[in-house]
Amino acid sequence: MMLCKNLGKPANDIGKIYMDENYICKMKKDRILFLVPGQEAKGGVSNYYRTIQSHFVLNIIYFQRGARNWPNRKNAISEAARTLSDWIWFLFKLIFENYKLVQTSTSLGKFSVIRDSVFLYISRLLGKKTVVFYHGWNYEYKKELEANNFGFFKKTFLKADTSIVLSSEFGKELLAWGYKNPIYTETTVVEESLVADISGLVCRNSEKITFLFLSRVEKAKGIYEALDGYALLKKKYQNSKLIVAGDGFELENAKLYVKKNNIVNVDFRGFITGKAKQSALLESDILIFPSYSEGMPISVLEAMAFGLTILATKVGGLRDILADEKTGFFINEKDHVDIYEKASVVIDNFSMRAYIFKYNRDLAAQKFYAKSVAHRLEKIFSALLK
Repeated sequence: MMLCKNLGKPANDIGKIYMDENYICKMKKDRILFLVPGQEAKGGVSNYYRTIQSHFVLNIIYFQRGARNWPNRKNAISEAARTLSDWIWFLFKLIFENYKLVQTSTSLGKFSVIRDSVFLYISRLLGKKTVVFYHGWNYEYKKELEANNFGFFKKTFLKADTSIVLSSEFGKELLAWGYKNPIYTETTVVEESLVADISGLVCRNSEKITFLFLSRVEKAKGIYEALDGYALLKKKYQNSKLIVAGDGFELENAKLYVKKNNIVNVDFRGFITGKAKQSALLESDILIFPSYSEGMPISVLEAMAFGLTILATKVGGLRDILADEKTGFFINEKDHVDIYEKASVVIDNFSMRAYIFKYNRDLAAQKFYAKSVAHRLEKIFSALLK
């Protein structure tokens, strides 16, 4: 009886491990534990692990920790009790279940680092291989770590067997801190079901331009810069429209801001997934993404898969994948006038927009689809488990 699935001929970038079915059978016996957000949580990291889960071949188990319905948190006492419970339950899992490797999904922020340092300490204490996947990078907390000479961070995060980052810049900073083990730069993912049945998609040559803000609705995501930039664009391109897709703490205030400033044709759609997200992306021409800081936002990759022109700040991993006049334009942080000016360049030059459309779709298909990313991650894990 076949114990393992016949994978067939592998893609060139999957690596040697996928060419040997016996090796895959061995690897599937080596259980890997991923520390992930709650299934009901909303945000880039949560979406990432929901999207990629079905594409793993290896024996990967998810362990939920952190706020189950993030970004909504309970009071401090409840959060502390839940974190303590997570640590205890995790300890019992590692003692009584056979896991060879533990991966954290950590943002470089104070709460995340303190919480996950305990998971890493327990893992190393019990002799498990550890991988840290940094999904975010808070520069204020980075300064705090450096000012305090890192402390426990050195004994946990900087001792991980492998680190994965979403930006080459983050990797360079780990090296500067004295990290000596392998560092891999990865991307977030686009779920194939989202881009199903859009092979015939073409770049529209129309006076009606639809802008898209696809993110949590928060100040740090640049919602007000997006609204102000669009307000200027609306005066020049009267047939234009803005879709705001996402929820967040600033959603109601953003709606009041639109009403107070008489910004017309703004369509607030709330948090969207599946067909609703596909519909918004199909309707749109240009993504406005003026975030102040990021790891590797999934919404940008999804927009690229649909051929949208990307107007984004130079943050996180976007530095590595975006390029002026190829994927769109970088925009200045907290500068709605720059959004107006860069968008105008693209709108007034259809041949540029058509080039960007094809370039972004091709790049997304080559690098960002979930199956390809899952295989690249499994290649990293296999190197540790040999």
